[in-house]
Amino acid sequence: MRKQKYHLSDEGFDRLMKKLSEIAQKEEATTAEGLQSGVITTNFVKMMTKVKGMEDVIERNEQLSKTYQGFLNLYGFDTMYDMYIYARSCDILPEELTKSENKIVMPVQKTVIRNGKPLEVTVYETIMKAESKKKPQNVKVDKSVTPHPHARELKAVRVSSKETKDPANVAKIKAQASNLSGGNKPFNDGSSHYLYLQDGDGGVVAVIGYSSKGAYMTMDFYRTNGQVRGAAARGFAELVKLAVKNNKGVKIEDYPGARPVYVKFGLSQQGNNWVASYDELKQLFEDGMESEH
Repeated sequence: MRKQKYHLSDEGFDRLMKKLSEIAQKEEATTAEGLQSGVITTNFVKMMTKVKGMEDVIERNEQLSKTYQGFLNLYGFDTMYDMYIYARSCDILPEELTKSENKIVMPVQKTVIRNGKPLEVTVYETIMKAESKKKPQNVKVDKSVTPHPHARELKAVRVSSKETKDPANVAKIKAQASNLSGGNKPFNDGSSHYLYLQDGDGGVVAVIGYSSKGAYMTMDFYRTNGQVRGAAARGFAELVKLAVKNNKGVKIEDYPGARPVYVKFGLSQQGNNWVASYDELKQLFEDGMESEH
């Protein structure tokens, strides 16, 4: 039996090619869309880019972002830092970390940009448990005398915005803050700067978080052990110093009891906030305002 031959006209051929092209484009778009919303892991990122870990990404973020721009764009990211943080949130937490007796796991929330939109993810860090301090034996304590140190007398440890890029550093501060029962708001994982105050024994008695928002620096929260006095005032004074250092103004929520302090630093009330521009703060410092309180 002889096979019948088919003849495809030029017009039919064009229609066929157009249809095939549409199918190919649709499949390509579907594949790209899948990549830009899919799950990735740190092992995959390391294999594709040869990065060594979180510290390496933070140190070489700008260089890596330029070198692997095409790869990052394929998965919806602009920077290697965002991609690596996202990948860490997709990693499965090893069971041995949760079972370890000398470590605890601390979740830290981070915001990354994927496909041009902010995306909040959670990464986990292992934190060494602090050894409990044993009370000295046979020592009588006079409970009628309970010293309450003032925040201005305590040692301050500052954590910069570069350091807070590493979730491990944020997790350590968060673990310290989890032991503090006093304060105005919960610990904020997303703060760009932190300050913690230490007593004479090196224990953390207060933690304060700061963020940069536009032309202003803000104080996100403060946590205390409930005994240290003046933590909010010390936190505000440090906010002013931080703002001036970063060429920013300050904006802080209205607290009636703190209004005299706000006025002293040249802030003016705007609705529920007190505000001062960088130029106003700078002028205040040039006029001899002391920044330590």
